[in-house]
Amino acid sequence: MRHHSQKSKRQNGLSDDTVVRWILVVALAVFFACYTPQEAPASELRRLSGMVNDFQSFLQLAYVKDLEVRLRRFNEKAGYAIVIVVIPSGEDEQISKLIAQLFVNNRLEKWGVAGTVLVLITVQEGWVIAEPSQKLEEKFLKPRALATIKHFFPPEFRNREAAVERRVEAVVKILDPWFYVLDPPSTNPILLFVHSPTAEIILFPGAPFLGFMTGVMLMAFTAAGQLPASERVLVCGFLGCFVVVVTAFLVRQPGGIAPGMLYYSAGISFGVSALIGGLRPYWFTDTVRGRKAGEKIHPPFFGRG
Repeated sequence: MRHHSQKSKRQNGLSDDTVVRWILVVALAVFFACYTPQEAPASELRRLSGMVNDFQSFLQLAYVKDLEVRLRRFNEKAGYAIVIVVIPSGEDEQISKLIAQLFVNNRLEKWGVAGTVLVLITVQEGWVIAEPSQKLEEKFLKPRALATIKHFFPPEFRNREAAVERRVEAVVKILDPWFYVLDPPSTNPILLFVHSPTAEIILFPGAPFLGFMTGVMLMAFTAAGQLPASERVLVCGFLGCFVVVVTAFLVRQPGGIAPGMLYYSAGISFGVSALIGGLRPYWFTDTVRGRKAGEKIHPPFFGRG
């Protein structure tokens, strides 16, 4: 009898343990089903894959691919990295915190040798926020530097690619590299680049004229005219080239100058000025009327009887 009672108690004990285990399993299942951890915004979790990161499909895919290639080429040539991030809305985001996370998580400081600019665009509000890296902070502190970047105007939503293109151009003008190295868009002929060609227009006829005048002045009014022919050519050529490069820097518009025009100006100025120096004996003579070669010139005396 004792053995039978102990056996029945063991069976009852096993059943009690099973019930307790099932209760724990059910409780844990209910807990995990009801518990939903607070998730960070999707824009914080996503890593930036390139120069253009359109998380909202705000832009046409063809334009995104074209702009990606152009901004990568701009980074290689100028050393500046312009990174564009498009998010759905900025109202529920802590923008300053989000920008800091994008810089830290993606190491944006190292994307550009000369510096990085993050352009954050919110689709719903049309905000455009340009955040430079530490190397470029001074450039963006200039008065009215960000006046054309801050937000989209209502008509600009009709042509979103043109609106983004204008902001990219504005950032390039603030960065102001020596050369204009941002290629114009190739996907849409309407999105023409807005770089001012004033400097190129001035230098096209101005470069040969400056080279000519530099050579004439050197040969007529300095001791360079007494140098041997080869030295005259080099002196006139290099000084003519130097004068044109300085002029190009003075007339250069914000955003840089077209490399081809600068090469043309330097080359043609060097050639014209060097030609003037090399041909000096054929167009300039040391003799004057009434004086033989080598004879000293005496000043005239008036009032003698």
